[in-house]
Amino acid sequence: MIPIISIVGTSGSGKTTLLEKIIKQLTVKGYNVATIKHDAHNFEIDRKGKDSYRFKQAGSRTVIIASSEKVALIKDVEKENTLDELLSMIPFDTDIIITEGYKQSDKPKIEVFRKNNSKNLIFDNDESIVAIATDDINSIEHIDINYKLDLNDPESIGDFIEKHYIRGK
Repeated sequence: MIPIISIVGTSGSGKTTLLEKIIKQLTVKGYNVATIKHDAHNFEIDRKGKDSYRFKQAGSRTVIIASSEKVALIKDVEKENTLDELLSMIPFDTDIIITEGYKQSDKPKIEVFRKNNSKNLIFDNDESIVAIATDDINSIEHIDINYKLDLNDPESIGDFIEKHYIRGK
């Protein structure tokens, strides 16, 4: 089974920027990365500046973006596909699947928490959060979680994913 980790957080917390940096880091190391982005809105794909375009430019060999109306690896759908349905579309030679969004899934997640952007942690109500990446470690000092990652050091977050999910598979 291909390992999967989700990057979750509030809008504007930096999920896409972080994910882009992690993809670059892992692909430079030779890993085949697949990315699934959840989009709650109707979307157009592969326009310069859009997330799917950025993920592809970062080196992801497979990019799937999904909403309630469309899924790309382009396929019109009657209803929004579940994450598990989308996972079945990923090529078998993939080393890691990283999703952006899918807060409701039961897959392992890293929560992006910016002190000045987020009011509450998703972690409080989600046992599948395995780490919190934050720009202010002191603001989450009291949180009982094993891994508190420095959001300003995306390389260490990529190393965490490699150690616990790629090599640990």
